[in-house]
Amino acid sequence: MRARLMRLTRFLIIASIFCVDLPPTTAVAIGQPKPRSSTIIFDLGGVLLGVDNKACARELGITNFISYKLRGGSPSTIKTAFFDALNRLPSPIATNGARTPDGRPMPGIMCAWLMGAVPSRDLCQHVCKEIADHPEWFSSAVEQLLVGKTARMTFDPVRFARTMKPVGGAVEFVRACKARGYRVAVLSNWDPESFRLIARKYHNLFCLFDDITVSGDVGCMKPSPEIFELATQHVPAASCIFIDDQKENLAAARARGMKTIWCKPRSALIGSKPNLPGVHKKLVRMEQEQQTTEQLPAPVYRLVQEPGTHEAQDATTGSHA
Repeated sequence: MRARLMRLTRFLIIASIFCVDLPPTTAVAIGQPKPRSSTIIFDLGGVLLGVDNKACARELGITNFISYKLRGGSPSTIKTAFFDALNRLPSPIATNGARTPDGRPMPGIMCAWLMGAVPSRDLCQHVCKEIADHPEWFSSAVEQLLVGKTARMTFDPVRFARTMKPVGGAVEFVRACKARGYRVAVLSNWDPESFRLIARKYHNLFCLFDDITVSGDVGCMKPSPEIFELATQHVPAASCIFIDDQKENLAAARARGMKTIWCKPRSALIGSKPNLPGVHKKLVRMEQEQQTTEQLPAPVYRLVQEPGTHEAQDATTGSHA
């Protein structure tokens, strides 16, 4: 009896310590049954992966951007000019309702690339040539230069892989979800060539997933219903929690019967900043609500402090949602 009392006392002390919120953190509920929602499906860009800002700056050129800024330009006008140029190019397929993180309809040529219908090397050469041949599309020579560099950084698989990395705490968060008892998977709009390079480069992250569905490998993309059907062909959709930064993708997931968490993006130079700590808090709240419904005891959370900076890294150009 005394030993049992000591164990209970020790448990209560640990609980009082580890229930303190120390953001940004990743939390795992321990000591409870496996949750009813048994699979977490992650988007990549805007959730787990972001831009390496230093590598991105090297690709675009700091002096080029400063010169552009002095002429009245901004990151927003570069992005607008980039997508306007892509929209001028013919596409082998029609758009499917996909949007960039800032709400723009995704250009058809980019959708074709993300579905693997256009090889990266061919598209990079074609887009860069069109940009170089049409200075009238741009407000200045430096804008034309920056848009050309953005195109190379986006469509060249090697360059793109150099600019990408997991956001702070991503590996720890996925590991924590697995330790909690979740099956973890990926569902992302991504071209097949740069995805393979990134998956090899960050094997410590991608080796954790039980299943990976990438648009470039299956020939369809979010928010089309077909890709959600493929992602849930081995698990019931009702048992899945889908995490994404795009509202149209979340709506498609809910139509499939999944629970969803919006990784609300923060505006950045190109694309958005992921908010992984916010995702963690929503997941904890979702578990607590589920356990309240099932009249289970409140969980105890083990906190895993994220390494490195407390600020999330920038996400992609908006092409990978």
